[in-house]
Amino acid sequence: MIHLLHFNELARQKGIRHFLSTRPGGVSTGTYCSLNLGLKSGDTKENVAANCSLLAKELGLDAKDLFFPD
Repeated sequence: MIHLLHFNELARQKGIRHFLSTRPGGVSTGTYCSLNLGLKSGDTKENVAANCSLLAKELGLDAKDLFFPD
């Protein structure tokens, strides 16, 4: 299960959808377990892509619509 955190102040703002993810709920293992979303972390691209897909599904979005800053 993916756990998402939200800030009340941002939640009150129109047009802003935000979240912070926690580690549980993904496919990555070892140092990167479990919901690693960073391509520059050293985790495999396949694991990061699978984690992004899981997160998108949780949010009701398509993975291509997610944006993660470097």
